[in-house]
Amino acid sequence: MLIRTALLLMLALLSLRAAWAAPSPSFSCAKAQSPAERLICADPRLAEADSAMAKAYVAALPTAGPDKDLLTKLQRVWLRQMSPACGLVAQSPLSAEEEHKASECLLDWLNDRTAALSNALARGASAGGGTTRLRRFLLDDAFLAAPDAPLLTEEVLGRETSDLATIWQDMISAVLAPGRDASAGQMRVLNARLNHVMQRKLAAAELENQKAEMARGLGHAPDTASMVPAARLNHSTQNKPAEAEIEDKKAKAAMAAGAWPVDLQADWLKTALPLFGPHSYTLPCVGLERYPDLVDAIDEDGTIKLYSVKASDCREEGYPWPDASFQAFNDAVFAQDGHLFGFCSDSWTSRVMSRPQLVTMAWILPRRLLKQLGRPKLLPLEAWSYDSVYNRRTFKHVAELAERAMADIKQIYMHRFGLSEQEAEDAARAALWVKLQWSGTYSPFPLSVAIMRADAQPDLATLLADDKPRPNTEEPLLSLAVDRPEAVRILLAAKEPVDTTNSFGKTPLMTAAQFDDSDSLALLLKAGAAVNLQTLSPQDIQGNDLDTRRGAACGKYFIKHGGRTALMYAAANASLAVIQQLLAAGADKALRDSTGLLALDYLQGRGPVGANPVLSKTDRATAAQLLRVP
Repeated sequence: MLIRTALLLMLALLSLRAAWAAPSPSFSCAKAQSPAERLICADPRLAEADSAMAKAYVAALPTAGPDKDLLTKLQRVWLRQMSPACGLVAQSPLSAEEEHKASECLLDWLNDRTAALSNALARGASAGGGTTRLRRFLLDDAFLAAPDAPLLTEEVLGRETSDLATIWQDMISAVLAPGRDASAGQMRVLNARLNHVMQRKLAAAELENQKAEMARGLGHAPDTASMVPAARLNHSTQNKPAEAEIEDKKAKAAMAAGAWPVDLQADWLKTALPLFGPHSYTLPCVGLERYPDLVDAIDEDGTIKLYSVKASDCREEGYPWPDASFQAFNDAVFAQDGHLFGFCSDSWTSRVMSRPQLVTMAWILPRRLLKQLGRPKLLPLEAWSYDSVYNRRTFKHVAELAERAMADIKQIYMHRFGLSEQEAEDAARAALWVKLQWSGTYSPFPLSVAIMRADAQPDLATLLADDKPRPNTEEPLLSLAVDRPEAVRILLAAKEPVDTTNSFGKTPLMTAAQFDDSDSLALLLKAGAAVNLQTLSPQDIQGNDLDTRRGAACGKYFIKHGGRTALMYAAANASLAVIQQLLAAGADKALRDSTGLLALDYLQGRGPVGANPVLSKTDRATAAQLLRVP
C-alpha cells in the first residue's frame, strides 16, 4: 500500500513538473476556439513562439508614443490575416498532412512577427529614435494589411514622414539583403510608400516646377541642382531613359504577380536608381558580391557612376584580409619613396591610385578581378628594381614580403571564394597591386633586365649583338652590372665606355666602390677607369631642388655633397680590400668634396651617411691610418 501511494505521488509530481515546464501561449488554452488557437495549444513550439511574439508586442507598445493606437490596430489585423494565410479558414477537421503544414506556417508567421517587432525596437534603440524607427515598421506593416484594412492603410499614408532617400535606402537594402531575395510583398510596400511621398513632394513643389517651366520657356534649361527634391525628381522622371521605363513596367508586373526574381532585381537596381538624385546610398559588399555587375559602375571617387551610391568598406562586413603580412609589404614599398606620395608632383617613383572598383573586386570578387586584369607579369617595384643596383638589392626584401602577403591572400581566395590554386595565386598577385593602390607606370628595359639577371631571356650577349640603339637609362650600363662581374666583362668586351656617368656625375667605378663589388672594381680599373673623377657640385645637378613643403624634399635629387670620389664612396660603405684596391690604383685621399670633407671624414661618419658599417673595429682603424692626410 505504501509503495503504491509513493508511486502515485511520484507520478503526480512528474505530471506537475511536466505541466510547469511546458510552454504556455499568450492566451488561455481552456478558451481556445479557432483552429489556429487549438494548434498553438497542442504544439509546444507554437505555444513558445506565440508567447515570444506577445512579449515583443507588449514591449513595443510603450515606445510607440502617438502611434500606440495604430500599433494596436495593426496587431489585430495581423492576427486576422494569420489564419487564412495558413489555410485555417474552416472548422472542419484537418488531415495529418494539412495539420503539419498549417503548424509550420503558423510557426513562421509567429517567428517573423517577433523578429520584426524586436528588430524595430533594436534599431530604434541603436539610432536613438525608437519612435521614428517603429513608425517605419508600422508603415510597412500597414501596407501589408491593406487587403484586409484599406482604411487603416489610408490612415497610415497620412502619417508617412520618410524622405525619398530613406525609402530608397530601404529598397536597396531589401534587394541586396544577404542570403535571400526581396519579397514581392516587401517591394509593393516600398513602392507604395515611394509613390505616396513622390506625389506629396510634387504637390508641395508645384511653384518651383512652374518657375522651372518659365525658365525653360525663356530659353533657359532648368537648374536641376537648385531644384527642390520633388522638382528634381519630376524633371528626372520626365526624362528617364526608355530602358528605365521598360524595367519599371517589368518590376510592376512581377510584383503584381507576386514574383520578384533575382535577375529582375539586378536590372531594377541598374535602371531605377539613377532617377532619384544625389543621395548617399550605401551598397553593402555582400550585395555587390551578389550582383557583381554593379561593381563595374563604381566611379573613380568610390561612388556608383549611375546611382550616386557609395560602396561599403568590406572590412566592416567581416570580409577577411591578411592585415599583418600585407601591411609589412605595403610599408616596405612606400619606404622607398620617402613617403612623398600625395604632395610631391615629381616624386621619383610613380603612384597611380587604383580604381575603387578594382579595390572592391579584390575584397569580394577575385575571379572578376583576375578576368579584368589577368596575372601581372611583375611584382610592385620590380620594374623600378632594374633602374639601379640600390633598387635591385632593396627589391629582394620587398619581393620576400610580397610572396608572404600573396600566400595569405591566396588562401583566402581558395577557402572563402572557392578559386582553384592557380586562380587564387594569379588573383592574389593582381590583388597585391590593387590593394596597394600604387603602381609603376613603366616596364623595365630588356637590356637592364639582362644585365642584372643571369637567367634573362634574351640574354645580355644576344641583346648586345643586336644592332638596335641602346636604351637611355639613368644609370650607365656598367653601373647596373657591378653586382654581376660576368655582365661587366660582356659589356667591356662590347666596348661599353668605362667612365660614362649618370646625371650627377657618378661613374661605374664609384658604384662598384659604394656597393663593395671588388671583382667588378678590378675589371673596371683594368679597363682604364679614371680613379679620381668627382661627381658634380650640387648647384650643377639638374633637378637637385630642395622643396621643404611638409619638411621633405620634392626634387628629383636631394644631394648636399657633390665632388665625391670613388674612394669616398668606398670609405663610407666598402670593405678594407676595396679601399686598398683604390689606393693602389692611385686614388687621391687628399681630394675634398663640395663641403670640404675628405675620404677619412666619410669613413668616420661625418659625410652624408653614417660611419662605415662594413668594417670591424680593427679594419676601421687600419683604414683610418691609410686615409689620413699628412
